Amino acid sequence: ITSSIMHMKTPIILVIGGYVNFKRNVMNNYYLKARLYPTILTMIPLVVLYIYYLSPSVDTVLSPVWDLLPIFTGVAINVCLMFLLVLLNRFVSKAVFQKLFYQDDLKMPTTDYLMPDHPLLDNSSRKRYYQYIMIDFNVDMSKELKKLETETQKRTMITRIVGQIRTKLRGNKMLLQHNIEYGFFRNLVGGCLIALLTSIALLIISICEHNCSIKLTSIVMIVFYLLPIIFSKQIITFHGKNYASVLYEQYGSLDRRFDK
Repeated sequence: ITSSIMHMKTPIILVIGGYVNFKRNVMNNYYLKARLYPTILTMIPLVVLYIYYLSPSVDTVLSPVWDLLPIFTGVAINVCLMFLLVLLNRFVSKAVFQKLFYQDDLKMPTTDYLMPDHPLLDNSSRKRYYQYIMIDFNVDMSKELKKLETETQKRTMITRIVGQIRTKLRGNKMLLQHNIEYGFFRNLVGGCLIALLTSIALLIISICEHNCSIKLTSIVMIVFYLLPIIFSKQIITFHGKNYASVLYEQYGSLDRRFDK
């Protein structure tokens, strides 16, 4: 039992210590809820892999370091590992899923809203947003878009305008909440891909070593993390449209009586 507890020491500190330190030091609410929480939910297979297969070797090799620098190894290294996992989840979610479904930002619903004749928004509402953009940024969307020949050029221009709209709405609590929701589910799907691959590796190892408990656990985790990936398009599209709807709703509600 003592040996098992010692093996669990580092991953437990990784979860608890990483969570506490990030929550205390990171003031960005988006980072905490949209990046850190999905990482915690999807790191379970990595923790299992460490406890049952990597811990004995790692603890043996690094035991002198644990003894000499217990505070450093117990907190700083684990927080760094957590930060690395957060970045990895975000990279996978953006490089794989967001690029697959939205071609980065070019086909985001926020871009579709301003595309001429796009069915996501009626033309009268789109013209109203064009007027707001003219007032706020001195850009005549109708004329500027007509000058561009390809759809990609038009979408690229719109993404720049959307970026300016987001900047203007910085600090808007309702928009932040929907941005957090979109970021949470996007990063969760990215983390699920990493967790799925780790679970498959655990299943293969457990079969080779005839470990029935890990084998069963691996199968459960494979099913659990596979489902969000199967429905990833529906999940990301749903929350992407919600975010776009709130973005333009809040943008349209700005008080422009004193604007130029």
